[in-house]
This record gives sequence, structure tokens and C-alpha cells, in this order.
Amino acid sequence: MLPISSHRFRPTETNSALEFAVTTLQVENIIVMGHSNCGGIAALMNHQNHLEQPSSLVERWVMNGKAAKLRTQEVSSHLSFAEQCRNCEKESIKDSVMNLITYPWKRDRVKRDEVKIHGCYYNLSDCSLEKWRLSSDKNSNEFYVSDREIWS
Repeated sequence: MLPISSHRFRPTETNSALEFAVTTLQVENIIVMGHSNCGGIAALMNHQNHLEQPSSLVERWVMNGKAAKLRTQEVSSHLSFAEQCRNCEKESIKDSVMNLITYPWKRDRVKRDEVKIHGCYYNLSDCSLEKWRLSSDKNSNEFYVSDREIWS
């Protein structure tokens, strides 16, 4: 789960590594990988929303997925906890993909088509891989996640 770029969030090791990879090593593809039965997402889904101040590093990390959790609960409350977690796992990947372009050095390279960002979800049960790609509308400069593929 990657945080959005904001003055409230300090740089993380993950984003430092990504910046180095893209700006120095000229990496052309970034893959945000998530997986089924994710303990981080289960912790997020079990987290009480009224607790505003996460107390541990793990809680702070999983709270990056709070928007995905709230969207999932809004549309999936009738599903089992496991199904809600699966939906939230995928939503969190999509959010992380979108959050990557909130960093100016990534956004600029994506706009110039120098870097491609992909989201992947690996299902441990059936060994399938679901993949999305970050796309942009050249006219409006808006970004969106598209081109869902499933490989099994």
C-alpha cells in the first residue's frame, strides 16, 4: 500500500527506492503487486474506524488502504469477511497505482510515456494473476486504471 504524495506524509523507503529506480536507473515499468489472503488487508478490515491515531508502524502502513476499505465496505457489506478482504485487496492495489502518479517525478515520466505503471493481483489459491494498467486521457490529462487481464 503506497501513500499519496502530500506534505503530511514523509518519504518512505519504498518511495525512495522507486525514485532511485526511475530517475537514476531509468526503470520503465513499475508493478504494484498484491496477493490474496493478505494479512495487511485483513488487519485493515479488522481495524476500528474510530481509532484515528495508529499506534504502530504496521497500523500506519495499513491505514494507507483506508479509502479502499471504506469503498469496499460500502458496496460489499453483504459479502463474507473473506470476500470483502479479497475486494479490498484489489481496490488497494488500484489505489496504490493511482497514488504513484501523485509524486511529480513519476507523473511527469508517465505523461511522457517513459514509465508504465501496472497493478497485479496474485491469487494464491488458483495461481492466477489479474493485471491492470495505468492509462491516461491525453485530452484531459486524467489518469485511470484500465485494461484488466487475467492470466491463469
